[in-house]
Amino acid sequence: MLALLLSLHTLGRSLAMASAERLTVPECVSRAGGWAGGGSAREHRRVSPGVGTEVREALERVLPALRRAIAQATQATTPEGLRAAITEVFRLVEEAWGMPALGRDVAKVLCDVIRLEGGLDLLLNLLYTAELETKCQAGKLLEQILVAENRDRIARIGLGVILNLAKERDVPQLAQSVSGILEHMFKHTEETCFQLISDGGLDAILYWCRWTDPVVLRHCAMALANCAMYGGQANQRLMIEKRAAEWLFPLVFSKDDELIRLHACLAITVLATNKEIEKEVERSGTLALVEPFIASLDPERFACKMLGSSDNIQGRTAEDLQRLVPLLDSSRLEAQCIAAFYLCTEAAIKTRQKKTQIFGEIGATQSLKRIVCYSTSSTTSSLAKKVLRMIGEEVPRRILPTVPNWKSCEVQTWLQQIGFNKYCQRFLPGFLLAGSPGGWRHSPEADREGAARGFGDGLQHHSEKVFPGADRAQDLRQLFHVRPQQPGRLAGRHRPQIPAVHLQPAHLRHQPQLPAPGDGAAAAGGLSHRHGLPPRPHPHRGQGNTSLPYNSANHVKWDRCVHQLPEEHRVAAGQPAEGPPAAARFQRVH
Repeated sequence: MLALLLSLHTLGRSLAMASAERLTVPECVSRAGGWAGGGSAREHRRVSPGVGTEVREALERVLPALRRAIAQATQATTPEGLRAAITEVFRLVEEAWGMPALGRDVAKVLCDVIRLEGGLDLLLNLLYTAELETKCQAGKLLEQILVAENRDRIARIGLGVILNLAKERDVPQLAQSVSGILEHMFKHTEETCFQLISDGGLDAILYWCRWTDPVVLRHCAMALANCAMYGGQANQRLMIEKRAAEWLFPLVFSKDDELIRLHACLAITVLATNKEIEKEVERSGTLALVEPFIASLDPERFACKMLGSSDNIQGRTAEDLQRLVPLLDSSRLEAQCIAAFYLCTEAAIKTRQKKTQIFGEIGATQSLKRIVCYSTSSTTSSLAKKVLRMIGEEVPRRILPTVPNWKSCEVQTWLQQIGFNKYCQRFLPGFLLAGSPGGWRHSPEADREGAARGFGDGLQHHSEKVFPGADRAQDLRQLFHVRPQQPGRLAGRHRPQIPAVHLQPAHLRHQPQLPAPGDGAAAAGGLSHRHGLPPRPHPHRGQGNTSLPYNSANHVKWDRCVHQLPEEHRVAAGQPAEGPPAAARFQRVH
């Protein structure tokens, strides 16, 4: 009797452990159908009038057949009849995705109808309870219908079903569909990514990276890229802890499919933009392969290859492409290079679909123009130019990296890029670089006041963008090549370096008389004659030196003259008790 009780206790513990290995599944999934009974009420529902005429005509042809196939699937009494109905639904959805220009719009409506008619819940139930052959067919169909709303539904009620299937890693028939489903689910939210990583979804993807099936490898590379792009920094750290960077290395060397290599490079590049894990990514050795690989590709030929793939024929959504914009603005050349290439291939696809306005909507146009102007990589710059030409945007001229050599057109290009188009004509050549009309004073507030006087009151409201505070001063230093303040140099704000300018006007070439020592008026009015500089034009008539009429051009030229002085003669000055602010810049050199 004791032996019998002990055997029953051991059996009970074994069953409990076996059930614990499978994640819990909501009751609505374990039931057959879920919303399956609602199909007849929607049988004659019309297509929404908001869609285009061509899309409406295509839907009116397809939707009746789709609803009949869903009804047959939910009412099937034999496995053969069920698989036949699933096959018919799969055929209709696959044909919709294959339409050249309307595919995404038509397929999205079909995917929504499948969810609303109860087909999505039926597929989850089959993946949970059916035999292997039916599971494989249900998985193939589910992979094709994972638009955003269907991903939401699965994340709420069906994620446990998918993760349970991911534990069956050594079943080749399931690996293709399950890896594809995980690829889409990694695009959902950061919370979903965390759950997939924690409950074995990422482990399954990394396990399949050692396979040789190109379909599985493509899904794995795209799943890792989606996890890196949509998962956030916390999940990127978990990817590094699970050695995802090392597993991306063999994918980059894949000879079977360039799509595998591209998305593996995209994944490793996104991980490298996270400063917390940048060193670990660089040590993996995968990052160094990105630029040579991109340089070896032809974006137009690659776009044709994507159009020939059933998974990529429609290209990426605007939400997917928007995730590439931070890579364009990244400081890493690898990130800029691969983002420009990806957008170049997408531009070729969107041009055929006549949807090039997407690039302006996601904010990629300005980033591409900045790359053309400033990038030091010829590969990245040429790719950005191709994108701009394909989407019908003007290609800007390249701007010299040495700001002191900028001409007026380059200054105006820079102003356009930071959003000050209406002020471009108010900036004289070198005006912004030399300082505001009132001079660079001893405080940001004074500089903004000078800008408002010279360029109009409208700029004062935006002056933080041109005259940033201390927290953004490093960015301005990098743009203007400004050196940190040192003893004996200008007091107050840092100034950009100004190139030497030879003054040609005759009234600026005269030599003023040497003032007597201690002459305060001469000290306030200008510099010693031994440096060959004229008195500074005064912004306030009737005060100080008024030998030259004040205008903005003279003011800028005087500023540039000052910068021709040797640094040892540039003496910091305190604010005078009286007199114009211009006198506070320098003291007379004796």
